[in-house]
Amino acid sequence: MPGLLLAALGLLLVACSAPGGAGSAAPTASSASTPTPIRSFIAAADAAAIVLAQDPRFSGIGARDPRMVGQGSWYAVTPDTAGWRVTIQVGWGDCPAGCINRHTWVYVVGFDGAVSKIGETGDEPPAASGPPASEPAAGSPPPPTAGGPGAPPVPIPSGGGPWLVGVATAGPVCPVERIPPDPACAPRPVVGATIVVLDTGGREVARVTTGAGGTYLVAVPAGSMRVEAAPVGGLMGPPAPIDAVVPAGPGAWFRVDLAYDTGIR
Repeated sequence: MPGLLLAALGLLLVACSAPGGAGSAAPTASSASTPTPIRSFIAAADAAAIVLAQDPRFSGIGARDPRMVGQGSWYAVTPDTAGWRVTIQVGWGDCPAGCINRHTWVYVVGFDGAVSKIGETGDEPPAASGPPASEPAAGSPPPPTAGGPGAPPVPIPSGGGPWLVGVATAGPVCPVERIPPDPACAPRPVVGATIVVLDTGGREVARVTTGAGGTYLVAVPAGSMRVEAAPVGGLMGPPAPIDAVVPAGPGAWFRVDLAYDTGIR
């Protein structure tokens, strides 16, 4: 009898310790782990597009390229605790040599796409050259889209285009820069310079020669272009190529200025 009692007691202990037995608690819904929700997040490219639409002066500005020489106007997108931080710089005045003037805007685009400007520094920026904020009068044609800092140096035809427009200058003119600047030392226009426009595949799509005042105007396709200037006798090599994004539409234009080096030091 004692042996039978010990055997029965052993079987009872084994049953209680087995999974699902009387000694274990069944899992409940409240004890199961809850997955952490993933916060929605817009893409960096979408954040840049939202900010570029805030001001007509941002039209046609491309992403910053550290390898590009003379890129005076650009945007850069970096992560921010609230979403994306978008920095925009507009530079003008001899940008192949580093830009004499600059203005910078800093925006934050939230997770939900809401945009807010958090800073603005630099020289007084050029007046907006894009379409005015007010609606055109009833029946009037829409204003032409525009890009690049400053107003066009020559009148833009109302039809045709899109147009690439700009001015070629050479500097420095004086061996010593003066403050305030001496008007007699301002960069001089380059007349007769050949301007070549290439598409993203390196194919030539337009060619023009600068006229009086160093200005040029040429019809080009809309989209990404590279603007190159040919060497000019008496000047130290051509300016660095400049990339541009030409807007589409009748009468649309984009301004690209080119700066030659005189070699005067």
